[in-house]
Amino acid sequence: MIASARLADALNRCVVFDLDGTLVDTAPTLGWAINSALRDFGLPVLDDDAVRNCIGGGLDRFVASALLVAAGGEVDEAIEAHVRSKFRIRLEADPCHGATPRLGAEHLLTELRGDGAAIGVRTNKAARWPRRCSPVWGFASGSTRWWGERRVCHQSPPLILSCCACDARTARRIRRC
Repeated sequence: MIASARLADALNRCVVFDLDGTLVDTAPTLGWAINSALRDFGLPVLDDDAVRNCIGGGLDRFVASALLVAAGGEVDEAIEAHVRSKFRIRLEADPCHGATPRLGAEHLLTELRGDGAAIGVRTNKAARWPRRCSPVWGFASGSTRWWGERRVCHQSPPLILSCCACDARTARRIRRC
């Protein structure tokens, strides 16, 4: 009973955000990286609206959609693989390029931390990228848990429980799911 009361209290103080498009506008980063890769293959670059229309479903789907738009139709799998590789290299080199926090995001996170909330941030990109960018965006990352790509459980309760880190043993079990 005491453990479940502690868990309920922790869950009441835990907030999990999606990073991309919610806390930070990362479309400029994706646009810069895909356009750099497209240029390398002599393909036309995408404008901001086209980039935003391609976003959704993860990075591989984004690259495939951007290639369809840029090439005006289907693209050879080998070219797609090369563009995807160049795209990821660009993201790894400068994951913060052009991305900006949404208005009020930094203030919101500061206020929630001040109220004692545990903060979790989820992204479909590698978690190391937003960790590197968090100081650039003005987010204090020391008390924030970051999840990226396949390390995230696709069910909300484990993510929330891991954010709140009920106890070390439970958190370890949750991170393995």
